[in-house]
Amino acid sequence: MSNLSTMEGKNEKEIKGKLTQEGLRAESVKTIAGITYRQIFEWEKRGLILSQKRETENSWRNFTGIDVIILTVISLLKEKGMTIIKLKKLYDWMNTEKWLNYLLKNVFRFGSEMYLITDLNNSFLLLPAEDLEDHIFTLGTEPVIILRLNPILKSVYETLELPFPEAKIDREKNDWKKVVENIKRRIKTNPHQKLMLLIRSGKVVNMKAETDQNLDIL
Repeated sequence: MSNLSTMEGKNEKEIKGKLTQEGLRAESVKTIAGITYRQIFEWEKRGLILSQKRETENSWRNFTGIDVIILTVISLLKEKGMTIIKLKKLYDWMNTEKWLNYLLKNVFRFGSEMYLITDLNNSFLLLPAEDLEDHIFTLGTEPVIILRLNPILKSVYETLELPFPEAKIDREKNDWKKVVENIKRRIKTNPHQKLMLLIRSGKVVNMKAETDQNLDIL
């Protein structure tokens, strides 16, 4: 393992540790998520989110950075009409080590823009931007909400005074978009074509079109 990889892994682990520490008060939650302490207390009573032990009944609750990220997502989707029962499923889905690891790995290690996709029912997907387009076509005809998570994460990072990685430009994906546009132009010119792509190391290096004169429009 290279020194760079070791350093990235170390920083990622340290930042994850700070995000999971209870270092934020209700004021920060209200600033980032737009949720009052009264709303949080009500959500706890209704079983939407996990309640937290307090030293006394009237003492304030502390929050982790991950708590605030999840609460912000829940608040935004509640405004879009997601029911309490569905929000509870969303909360349980997000409040896992696997979800957190996947989110932080893509944001911190790969510099990805991360998106949460949901039909406001039982379908939840966490995807990096480079996979978003491929999955759009598998979502069916039902309306979906696509929520960009990076601005939420950035607000939490800045509040905790942690460095936030800027999203990297995926040049290979941009090159592929150019290929797709080229194919569309060719099809528009003549829809009866055989297209042959020459691919090396996962990249399209050449494209050849062969018009089929024997095809008839039925």
